[in-house]
Amino acid sequence: MQQRLWILLAVLGAVAVISGCQSGVMMGPCGDGCPEGTVCDFETGKCVQPRPPDCPKDLGRYLSVASDSTGRTIFSSYTTDYGDLVVGSIRSDSTMNCEYVDGLGSDVGLYTSLAVDQLDRPRVAYFDRSNGRLKYAEKTAGGWEVVTVPRTGSGDNVVGRSCSLALDSDGLPHIAFLDETAGTLNVARKASDGRWAVEVVAGADNGDWPGTLGGEVGRMISTVLDTKDREWIAYRDIHSKSIKVAGRQPDEWSIIEVEADTDLGSWVSAALDLDGNMALAYHDRDEGVLKYAWNQDGSLQKTVVDTGEETAENGAVRKRPVGQHCALAFGCDELPRILYLDGATLELKLVVGKPDGGFTEPEVLSSEGAVGFFNTLAPGPDGLHAASCRYERNQEGDIQATMVHFRLDAGISTWRGRR
Repeated sequence: MQQRLWILLAVLGAVAVISGCQSGVMMGPCGDGCPEGTVCDFETGKCVQPRPPDCPKDLGRYLSVASDSTGRTIFSSYTTDYGDLVVGSIRSDSTMNCEYVDGLGSDVGLYTSLAVDQLDRPRVAYFDRSNGRLKYAEKTAGGWEVVTVPRTGSGDNVVGRSCSLALDSDGLPHIAFLDETAGTLNVARKASDGRWAVEVVAGADNGDWPGTLGGEVGRMISTVLDTKDREWIAYRDIHSKSIKVAGRQPDEWSIIEVEADTDLGSWVSAALDLDGNMALAYHDRDEGVLKYAWNQDGSLQKTVVDTGEETAENGAVRKRPVGQHCALAFGCDELPRILYLDGATLELKLVVGKPDGGFTEPEVLSSEGAVGFFNTLAPGPDGLHAASCRYERNQEGDIQATMVHFRLDAGISTWRGRR
Protein backbone atom coordinates (compact mmCIF):
# COMPACT_ATOMS: atom_id res chain seq x y z
CA MET A 1 0.00 0.00 0.00
CA GLN A 2 2.81 2.37 0.93
CA GLN A 3 4.60 1.57 -2.33
CA ARG A 4 1.45 2.42 -4.33
CA LEU A 5 1.19 5.76 -2.53
CA TRP A 6 4.75 6.68 -3.48
CA ILE A 7 4.07 5.71 -7.11
CA LEU A 8 0.97 7.96 -7.15
CA LEU A 9 2.93 10.89 -5.71
CA ALA A 10 5.66 10.38 -8.31
CA VAL A 11 3.08 10.47 -11.14
CA LEU A 12 1.52 13.67 -9.76
CA GLY A 13 4.96 15.24 -9.52
CA ALA A 14 5.67 14.36 -13.15
CA VAL A 15 2.37 15.95 -14.22
CA ALA A 16 3.29 19.08 -12.29
CA VAL A 17 6.62 19.34 -14.12
CA ILE A 18 4.98 18.79 -17.53
CA SER A 19 2.44 21.53 -16.68
CA GLY A 20 5.26 24.00 -16.14
CA CYS A 21 5.31 24.00 -12.35
CA GLN A 22 8.57 24.38 -10.50
CA SER A 23 10.02 22.13 -7.82
CA GLY A 24 7.32 19.51 -8.42
CA VAL A 25 4.55 21.81 -7.03
CA MET A 26 1.40 22.01 -9.16
CA MET A 27 0.41 25.54 -10.21
CA GLY A 28 -2.98 26.88 -9.12
CA PRO A 29 -5.62 28.35 -11.43
CA CYS A 30 -4.07 31.82 -11.05
CA GLY A 31 -0.52 30.72 -11.88
CA ASP A 32 2.09 31.92 -9.41
CA GLY A 33 -0.45 33.80 -7.31
CA CYS A 34 -2.21 37.16 -7.37
CA PRO A 35 -0.98 40.72 -6.82
CA GLU A 36 -1.48 42.30 -3.42
CA GLY A 37 -5.06 43.41 -2.86
CA THR A 38 -6.56 40.77 -5.18
CA VAL A 39 -7.66 37.17 -4.77
CA CYS A 40 -7.92 34.21 -7.11
CA ASP A 41 -11.32 33.39 -8.59
CA PHE A 42 -11.01 29.61 -8.88
CA GLU A 43 -13.85 29.36 -11.42
CA THR A 44 -12.29 31.69 -13.99
CA GLY A 45 -8.64 31.40 -13.00
CA LYS A 46 -8.33 35.20 -12.84
CA CYS A 47 -7.13 37.52 -10.13
CA VAL A 48 -9.97 39.79 -8.98
CA GLN A 49 -10.69 42.31 -6.26
CA PRO A 50 -12.33 40.70 -3.22
CA ARG A 51 -16.00 41.63 -2.90
CA PRO A 52 -17.15 43.08 0.44
CA PRO A 53 -19.72 41.13 2.48
CA ASP A 54 -22.21 43.99 2.13
CA CYS A 55 -23.21 46.30 -0.73
CA PRO A 56 -20.47 48.06 -2.73
CA LYS A 57 -19.81 51.74 -2.16
CA ASP A 58 -20.57 52.57 -5.79
CA LEU A 59 -24.16 51.47 -6.44
CA GLY A 60 -26.98 53.02 -8.46
CA ARG A 61 -26.04 53.08 -12.13
CA TYR A 62 -28.46 51.29 -14.47
CA LEU A 63 -31.02 50.77 -11.71
CA SER A 64 -34.14 48.65 -11.93
CA VAL A 65 -36.61 47.86 -9.12
CA ALA A 66 -39.53 45.54 -8.48
CA SER A 67 -41.72 44.71 -5.50
CA ASP A 68 -42.42 41.21 -4.21
CA SER A 69 -45.78 40.11 -2.78
CA THR A 70 -44.80 41.21 0.75
CA GLY A 71 -43.96 44.75 -0.33
CA ARG A 72 -40.21 44.26 -0.16
CA THR A 73 -38.21 46.27 -2.68
CA ILE A 74 -35.91 44.21 -4.91
CA PHE A 75 -33.32 46.01 -7.05
CA SER A 76 -30.60 45.39 -9.60
CA SER A 77 -27.72 47.69 -10.43
CA TYR A 78 -24.30 47.91 -12.01
CA THR A 79 -21.30 48.80 -9.86
CA THR A 80 -18.21 50.37 -11.40
CA ASP A 81 -16.15 49.33 -8.38
CA TYR A 82 -15.91 45.81 -9.79
CA GLY A 83 -17.83 45.82 -13.08
CA ASP A 84 -20.44 43.48 -11.57
CA LEU A 85 -24.16 42.86 -11.69
CA VAL A 86 -25.53 43.38 -8.18
CA VAL A 87 -28.99 42.26 -7.04
CA GLY A 88 -30.31 43.09 -3.60
CA SER A 89 -33.26 43.90 -1.40
CA ILE A 90 -34.19 46.60 1.08
CA ARG A 91 -34.88 45.51 4.65
CA SER A 92 -37.63 46.93 6.84
CA ASP A 93 -35.10 49.19 8.60
CA SER A 94 -34.14 50.67 5.19
CA THR A 95 -30.74 48.98 5.10
CA MET A 96 -29.81 46.91 2.07
CA ASN A 97 -28.30 43.53 1.38
CA CYS A 98 -26.59 42.68 -1.90
CA GLU A 99 -25.50 39.66 -3.94
CA TYR A 100 -22.77 39.78 -6.58
CA VAL A 101 -24.52 37.78 -9.28
CA ASP A 102 -22.14 38.05 -12.25
CA GLY A 103 -18.96 39.80 -13.28
CA LEU A 104 -15.88 38.20 -11.74
CA GLY A 105 -13.19 38.85 -14.29
CA SER A 106 -15.60 40.54 -16.75
CA ASP A 107 -17.41 43.87 -17.07
CA VAL A 108 -21.11 42.98 -16.87
CA GLY A 109 -24.35 44.36 -15.46
CA LEU A 110 -25.12 47.41 -17.59
CA TYR A 111 -28.72 48.19 -18.63
CA THR A 112 -30.19 45.98 -15.92
CA SER A 113 -33.89 45.19 -16.21
CA LEU A 114 -35.45 43.40 -13.24
CA ALA A 115 -38.72 41.54 -12.70
CA VAL A 116 -40.05 39.27 -9.94
CA ASP A 117 -42.02 36.10 -10.75
CA GLN A 118 -45.08 34.66 -8.99
CA LEU A 119 -42.86 33.02 -6.36
CA ASP A 120 -41.04 36.31 -5.61
CA ARG A 121 -37.87 35.13 -7.34
CA PRO A 122 -35.90 37.90 -9.10
CA ARG A 123 -34.99 37.67 -12.79
CA VAL A 124 -32.61 40.10 -14.50
CA ALA A 125 -31.68 40.87 -18.09
CA TYR A 126 -28.44 42.81 -18.60
CA PHE A 127 -25.56 43.59 -20.93
CA ASP A 128 -22.13 41.93 -20.82
CA ARG A 129 -19.84 44.67 -22.08
CA SER A 130 -16.71 42.51 -22.09
CA ASN A 131 -18.20 40.08 -24.60
CA GLY A 132 -20.90 42.21 -26.26
CA ARG A 133 -23.67 39.79 -25.24
CA LEU A 134 -27.15 39.79 -23.72
CA LYS A 135 -27.32 37.81 -20.48
CA TYR A 136 -30.11 36.62 -18.23
CA ALA A 137 -29.95 35.60 -14.56
CA GLU A 138 -32.63 33.98 -12.46
CA LYS A 139 -32.68 33.08 -8.78
CA THR A 140 -33.51 29.45 -8.04
CA ALA A 141 -33.60 27.29 -4.94
CA GLY A 142 -30.01 26.29 -5.68
CA GLY A 143 -28.73 29.81 -6.22
CA TRP A 144 -28.31 32.03 -9.28
CA GLU A 145 -28.40 30.59 -12.77
CA VAL A 146 -26.76 32.80 -15.40
CA VAL A 147 -27.08 32.18 -19.14
CA THR A 148 -25.95 33.98 -22.27
CA VAL A 149 -28.94 34.49 -24.56
CA PRO A 150 -28.32 33.06 -28.06
CA ARG A 151 -27.90 35.64 -30.80
CA THR A 152 -28.76 35.54 -34.47
CA GLY A 153 -26.58 36.64 -37.37
CA SER A 154 -22.82 36.81 -37.11
CA GLY A 155 -21.15 35.45 -34.02
CA ASP A 156 -19.44 38.81 -33.62
CA ASN A 157 -22.65 40.85 -33.35
CA VAL A 158 -22.80 43.18 -30.34
CA VAL A 159 -26.20 42.60 -28.74
CA GLY A 160 -27.92 43.39 -25.47
CA ARG A 161 -27.63 47.10 -24.79
CA SER A 162 -30.83 48.88 -23.75
CA CYS A 163 -32.43 45.53 -22.89
CA SER A 164 -35.89 45.50 -21.31
CA LEU A 165 -37.37 42.47 -19.52
CA ALA A 166 -41.00 41.47 -18.92
CA LEU A 167 -42.32 38.19 -17.50
CA ASP A 168 -45.43 36.54 -18.95
CA SER A 169 -48.25 34.82 -17.04
CA ASP A 170 -46.12 31.65 -16.79
CA GLY A 171 -43.14 33.55 -15.42
CA LEU A 172 -41.15 33.17 -18.65
CA PRO A 173 -38.93 36.03 -19.84
CA HIS A 174 -39.46 38.24 -22.87
CA ILE A 175 -36.45 40.51 -23.50
CA ALA A 176 -36.34 43.31 -26.05
CA PHE A 177 -32.86 44.51 -26.99
CA LEU A 178 -30.69 46.14 -29.64
CA ASP A 179 -28.48 44.29 -32.08
CA GLU A 180 -26.01 47.09 -32.74
CA THR A 181 -24.14 45.30 -35.50
CA ALA A 182 -27.21 44.35 -37.54
CA GLY A 183 -29.05 47.56 -36.68
CA THR A 184 -32.20 45.79 -35.50
CA LEU A 185 -34.61 45.77 -32.58
CA ASN A 186 -35.01 42.17 -31.40
CA VAL A 187 -36.97 40.23 -28.82
CA ALA A 188 -35.82 37.01 -27.12
CA ARG A 189 -38.26 34.58 -25.50
CA LYS A 190 -37.49 31.62 -23.28
CA ALA A 191 -39.80 28.61 -23.64
CA SER A 192 -40.86 26.29 -20.83
CA ASP A 193 -38.33 23.68 -22.04
CA GLY A 194 -35.48 26.18 -21.55
CA ARG A 195 -34.87 26.91 -25.23
CA TRP A 196 -34.57 30.48 -26.47
CA ALA A 197 -36.05 31.98 -29.65
CA VAL A 198 -34.95 35.35 -31.03
CA GLU A 199 -37.12 37.38 -33.40
CA VAL A 200 -36.33 40.58 -35.31
CA VAL A 201 -38.98 43.20 -34.54
CA ALA A 202 -37.80 46.11 -36.68
CA GLY A 203 -34.82 46.57 -38.97
CA ALA A 204 -32.76 49.56 -39.98
CA ASP A 205 -33.24 51.01 -43.45
CA ASN A 206 -29.67 52.21 -43.80
CA GLY A 207 -27.49 49.55 -42.21
CA ASP A 208 -25.60 49.83 -38.96
CA TRP A 209 -26.57 52.01 -36.06
CA PRO A 210 -24.86 55.40 -36.42
CA GLY A 211 -22.11 56.13 -33.95
CA THR A 212 -21.57 54.10 -30.81
CA LEU A 213 -23.86 53.30 -27.92
CA GLY A 214 -21.22 53.09 -25.20
CA GLY A 215 -21.59 54.92 -21.91
CA GLU A 216 -24.81 56.03 -20.28
CA VAL A 217 -26.94 56.58 -23.37
CA GLY A 218 -30.19 55.80 -21.60
CA ARG A 219 -33.19 53.54 -21.80
CA MET A 220 -33.97 53.42 -25.49
CA ILE A 221 -36.35 50.45 -25.06
CA SER A 222 -39.23 49.79 -22.66
CA THR A 223 -41.34 46.61 -22.80
CA VAL A 224 -44.73 45.64 -21.38
CA LEU A 225 -46.93 42.57 -21.92
CA ASP A 226 -50.69 42.76 -22.37
CA THR A 227 -53.24 40.33 -20.91
CA LYS A 228 -52.55 37.90 -23.78
CA ASP A 229 -48.77 37.97 -23.09
CA ARG A 230 -48.11 39.91 -26.31
CA GLU A 231 -45.16 42.31 -26.32
CA TRP A 232 -45.58 46.05 -26.70
CA ILE A 233 -42.20 47.68 -27.10
CA ALA A 234 -41.59 51.42 -26.94
CA TYR A 235 -38.29 52.46 -28.47
CA ARG A 236 -36.37 55.25 -30.07
CA ASP A 237 -35.68 54.74 -33.78
CA ILE A 238 -32.36 56.52 -34.04
CA HIS A 239 -32.40 56.40 -37.84
CA SER A 240 -35.65 58.29 -38.33
CA LYS A 241 -35.17 60.19 -35.05
CA SER A 242 -38.58 59.21 -33.76
CA ILE A 243 -40.32 57.45 -30.89
CA LYS A 244 -42.20 54.31 -31.93
CA VAL A 245 -44.21 51.48 -30.41
CA ALA A 246 -44.05 47.94 -31.81
CA GLY A 247 -47.01 45.70 -30.95
CA ARG A 248 -47.03 41.94 -31.45
CA GLN A 249 -50.04 40.85 -33.47
CA PRO A 250 -50.97 37.20 -34.16
CA ASP A 251 -49.11 37.09 -37.48
CA GLU A 252 -46.91 40.19 -37.56
CA TRP A 253 -45.69 43.29 -35.80
CA SER A 254 -47.55 46.58 -36.02
CA ILE A 255 -45.45 49.75 -35.74
CA ILE A 256 -46.98 52.96 -34.38
CA GLU A 257 -45.12 56.25 -34.69
CA VAL A 258 -45.62 58.37 -31.57
CA GLU A 259 -43.31 61.26 -32.45
CA ALA A 260 -41.80 61.80 -35.92
CA ASP A 261 -38.96 63.86 -37.37
CA THR A 262 -37.58 65.16 -34.12
CA ASP A 263 -34.29 64.50 -32.37
CA LEU A 264 -35.77 62.98 -29.25
CA GLY A 265 -33.66 62.08 -26.27
CA SER A 266 -32.66 58.58 -25.31
CA TRP A 267 -35.12 58.07 -22.47
CA VAL A 268 -38.50 56.40 -22.87
CA SER A 269 -40.59 54.55 -20.27
CA ALA A 270 -43.75 52.51 -20.93
CA ALA A 271 -46.43 51.22 -18.56
CA LEU A 272 -49.93 49.76 -18.67
CA ASP A 273 -52.76 51.45 -16.84
CA LEU A 274 -55.21 49.38 -14.81
CA ASP A 275 -57.39 48.90 -17.91
CA GLY A 276 -54.48 47.47 -19.88
CA ASN A 277 -53.89 50.55 -22.03
CA MET A 278 -50.32 51.51 -22.86
CA ALA A 279 -48.84 54.89 -21.93
CA LEU A 280 -45.41 56.45 -22.47
CA ALA A 281 -43.26 59.05 -20.80
CA TYR A 282 -40.34 60.35 -22.85
CA HIS A 283 -37.84 63.16 -23.16
CA ASP A 284 -37.94 65.49 -26.17
CA ARG A 285 -34.39 66.75 -26.54
CA ASP A 286 -35.28 69.22 -29.29
CA GLU A 287 -37.67 71.09 -27.02
CA GLY A 288 -36.04 70.13 -23.73
CA VAL A 289 -39.39 68.98 -22.30
CA LEU A 290 -41.01 65.95 -20.68
CA LYS A 291 -43.86 64.44 -22.71
CA TYR A 292 -46.61 61.91 -22.05
CA ALA A 293 -48.54 59.84 -24.61
CA TRP A 294 -51.48 57.54 -23.96
CA ASN A 295 -54.21 55.52 -25.61
CA GLN A 296 -57.63 57.10 -25.24
CA ASP A 297 -60.44 55.04 -26.78
CA GLY A 298 -58.09 53.76 -29.47
CA SER A 299 -56.71 57.21 -30.28
CA LEU A 300 -53.15 58.36 -29.55
CA GLN A 301 -53.06 61.42 -27.28
CA LYS A 302 -49.97 63.47 -26.34
CA THR A 303 -49.22 66.29 -23.95
CA VAL A 304 -46.27 68.23 -22.57
CA VAL A 305 -45.96 67.44 -18.87
CA ASP A 306 -43.13 69.82 -17.95
CA THR A 307 -42.07 72.63 -20.30
CA GLY A 308 -38.92 73.42 -18.35
CA GLU A 309 -39.86 77.11 -18.33
CA GLU A 310 -39.20 79.19 -15.25
CA THR A 311 -40.23 82.83 -14.80
CA ALA A 312 -37.83 85.07 -12.90
CA GLU A 313 -38.89 87.95 -10.62
CA ASN A 314 -38.22 90.44 -13.42
CA GLY A 315 -40.59 88.55 -15.70
CA ALA A 316 -37.89 86.95 -17.84
CA VAL A 317 -38.63 83.37 -18.88
CA ARG A 318 -35.76 80.96 -18.61
CA LYS A 319 -35.76 77.62 -20.40
CA ARG A 320 -34.01 74.57 -18.93
CA PRO A 321 -33.89 70.92 -20.08
CA VAL A 322 -36.16 68.52 -18.18
CA GLY A 323 -37.38 64.97 -18.59
CA GLN A 324 -34.20 62.93 -18.86
CA HIS A 325 -34.05 59.59 -17.01
CA CYS A 326 -37.86 59.45 -16.85
CA ALA A 327 -39.73 56.51 -15.28
CA LEU A 328 -43.49 55.92 -15.53
CA ALA A 329 -45.86 53.81 -13.43
CA PHE A 330 -49.51 53.80 -12.37
CA GLY A 331 -50.68 53.78 -8.77
CA CYS A 332 -53.62 51.89 -7.32
CA ASP A 333 -55.64 55.10 -7.78
CA GLU A 334 -55.21 54.60 -11.57
CA LEU A 335 -53.19 57.81 -11.88
CA PRO A 336 -49.76 57.94 -13.58
CA ARG A 337 -46.58 59.04 -11.83
CA ILE A 338 -43.43 60.15 -13.62
CA LEU A 339 -40.02 60.48 -11.99
CA TYR A 340 -37.46 62.46 -13.96
CA LEU A 341 -34.31 64.57 -13.86
CA ASP A 342 -34.23 68.35 -14.05
CA GLY A 343 -31.15 68.67 -16.24
CA ALA A 344 -30.44 72.25 -15.17
CA THR A 345 -30.77 71.98 -11.40
CA LEU A 346 -29.83 68.25 -11.16
CA GLU A 347 -32.86 67.60 -8.96
CA LEU A 348 -35.16 64.58 -8.81
CA LYS A 349 -38.72 65.58 -9.65
CA LEU A 350 -42.16 63.95 -9.64
CA VAL A 351 -45.42 64.73 -11.42
CA VAL A 352 -48.74 63.00 -10.76
CA GLY A 353 -51.68 62.69 -13.14
CA LYS A 354 -54.91 64.43 -12.17
CA PRO A 355 -58.26 62.57 -12.14
CA ASP A 356 -59.73 65.09 -14.62
CA GLY A 357 -56.66 65.11 -16.88
CA GLY A 358 -53.32 66.87 -16.92
CA PHE A 359 -50.59 66.68 -14.31
CA THR A 360 -49.69 68.35 -11.06
CA GLU A 361 -46.96 70.94 -10.80
CA PRO A 362 -43.53 69.30 -10.54
CA GLU A 363 -42.53 68.37 -7.00
CA VAL A 364 -38.87 68.25 -5.99
CA LEU A 365 -38.30 64.92 -4.25
CA SER A 366 -34.59 65.39 -3.70
CA SER A 367 -32.11 68.16 -4.35
CA GLU A 368 -29.18 66.84 -2.34
CA GLY A 369 -26.22 66.57 -4.69
CA ALA A 370 -26.65 65.60 -8.33
CA VAL A 371 -29.67 63.29 -8.12
CA GLY A 372 -32.29 61.97 -10.52
CA PHE A 373 -30.32 59.59 -12.73
CA PHE A 374 -31.46 56.08 -13.78
CA ASN A 375 -34.86 56.56 -12.16
CA THR A 376 -37.06 53.48 -11.83
CA LEU A 377 -40.62 52.84 -10.59
CA ALA A 378 -42.55 49.63 -9.89
CA PRO A 379 -46.02 48.96 -8.43
CA GLY A 380 -46.24 47.01 -5.19
CA PRO A 381 -48.90 45.97 -2.66
CA ASP A 382 -48.01 48.98 -0.50
CA GLY A 383 -47.61 51.64 -3.20
CA LEU A 384 -45.07 52.49 -5.86
CA HIS A 385 -41.49 51.48 -5.18
CA ALA A 386 -38.91 53.85 -6.59
CA ALA A 387 -35.16 54.30 -6.74
CA SER A 388 -32.78 56.87 -8.16
CA CYS A 389 -29.05 57.38 -8.56
CA ARG A 390 -27.15 60.23 -6.97
CA TYR A 391 -23.65 61.22 -8.09
CA GLU A 392 -21.11 62.63 -5.66
CA ARG A 393 -17.35 62.69 -5.21
CA ASN A 394 -15.69 60.30 -2.79
CA GLN A 395 -12.62 61.02 -0.67
CA GLU A 396 -10.34 60.24 -3.61
CA GLY A 397 -12.15 62.78 -5.77
CA ASP A 398 -13.75 60.17 -8.05
CA ILE A 399 -17.40 60.29 -9.09
CA GLN A 400 -19.33 57.71 -7.08
CA ALA A 401 -22.92 56.56 -7.51
CA THR A 402 -25.23 56.28 -4.52
CA MET A 403 -28.63 54.62 -4.61
CA VAL A 404 -31.58 56.37 -2.97
CA HIS A 405 -34.87 54.53 -2.51
CA PHE A 406 -38.35 55.48 -1.39
CA ARG A 407 -42.03 54.65 -1.75
CA LEU A 408 -44.85 56.71 -3.22
CA ASP A 409 -48.30 56.30 -1.68
CA ALA A 410 -51.26 57.98 -3.44
CA GLY A 411 -49.11 60.87 -4.56
CA ILE A 412 -47.46 61.47 -1.18
CA SER A 413 -43.74 60.71 -1.13
CA THR A 414 -42.71 58.69 1.91
CA TRP A 415 -38.97 58.16 2.27
CA ARG A 416 -38.05 54.65 3.38
CA GLY A 417 -34.44 55.59 3.82
CA ARG A 418 -31.36 56.11 1.77
CA ARG A 419 -27.88 54.80 1.58
